[in-house]
Amino acid sequence: KELASDETCTHIKAPAGIFTEITFPVDDIKYNHDNDTISGARIIFSCINQNENDVFSMPEYVLMLPKDSLYSFFENKDIPNNITSYIGTYDSNTNTYTFNNISNLITNMYNAKNSNAASPDWNKAVLVPVSISTTNSSTSSTSSITNISNEMSLKSAKLVGGPANPHSPIALTVIYNRIIKNN
Repeated sequence: KELASDETCTHIKAPAGIFTEITFPVDDIKYNHDNDTISGARIIFSCINQNENDVFSMPEYVLMLPKDSLYSFFENKDIPNNITSYIGTYDSNTNTYTFNNISNLITNMYNAKNSNAASPDWNKAVLVPVSISTTNSSTSSTSSITNISNEMSLKSAKLVGGPANPHSPIALTVIYNRIIKNN
């Protein structure tokens, strides 16, 4: 309750199950862009430096997914699909979690709002600390996520955000494409 009441930042904590809720400004993103396609949407979550009293390390991975899919994602043993769910990795050099292209998530939220099936949380997503299992391909140098679960070791991060955020605001960069027909 104490962490949740701090409106100058936001927290993710494991295994306590504290996660961050994000409200995307979908209407603002799509304003005057009804005929455009969102081809890129990047968001970076900056961490507030931990002090010497912080005993927990940063979660290595965070999962971003729609708020109303939180429980079903884990119950169904889903893996991130880069359409409605994404993995961000902690970068200690920049002290950030970056999600390079969440354009599908924004588009899906906008489409949900315009359908008759929109939930009250249609424009909300959550950041949840997770652990992942991967497998390496024998034919290429890529790895694939095979399992994802709630982080159960002691991890904690304080993120820039909250209604009384004294830091630079979280930036969401959007790239639009428009097809122009020549007659």
